[in-house]
Amino acid sequence: MWTQIVGGMVLLIAASFAIQVVLPRNLRAQPRPSRQYLKRDAAPISGFLGALLLVLSFVESSRQQVIVAWGWGAAVGLVAGLGLWVAMIYWHSQPAPVARPAKRFASLRLAWRIITTYGMILLFALLGLNIAVRIMGASLEVFLAGALGVVVIAMAFVMYASSQ
Repeated sequence: MWTQIVGGMVLLIAASFAIQVVLPRNLRAQPRPSRQYLKRDAAPISGFLGALLLVLSFVESSRQQVIVAWGWGAAVGLVAGLGLWVAMIYWHSQPAPVARPAKRFASLRLAWRIITTYGMILLFALLGLNIAVRIMGASLEVFLAGALGVVVIAMAFVMYASSQ
C-alpha cells in the first residue's frame, strides 16, 4: 500500500509539470515566456506534493518504527537538494549559447531524445528499487520517500526563485 502511495505522489508531481507544459497560460497583458509561468505555477504545486510526501513518509516511519531511516533520508535529500540548487545556479549563470531560430516542437524532440536515451535505464532502476524495497522493507521505503520529498521541496524553491 505504501509503495502505491509513493508512486501516486511521484505521478502527481510529474503530472503537474506535464499539465503546465501542455496547457500554458496565455495572458496578453504581460507578455512573458510560458517557461516562466510553468516555473511560477508548478513550483507551489510541487512543493506541496513534496511536503505531503515528506509527511506521509514520516507517518509511515513512525508506524513501522524506523524513524532513524526517515531522518537519514531527509538528510540525504537535503544534501542532494542543496547540491542541485547550486548546480542550477551555476547553469543559469553560464552565458547563453548563440540564439538559433526557434524550431517548431523542439522541446518535444528534446523530451523524446531524453526518453529514448534514458528510458530503459530508468525502468531498470525502478525495477531494481522495487526489488530492493521488497527485500529490505520499510526502512528503505521511508529513506527514499524522505529523500525524494526534501529534494522535491528544494527544487520547488529553485523553480520559484528562478521565475522572478
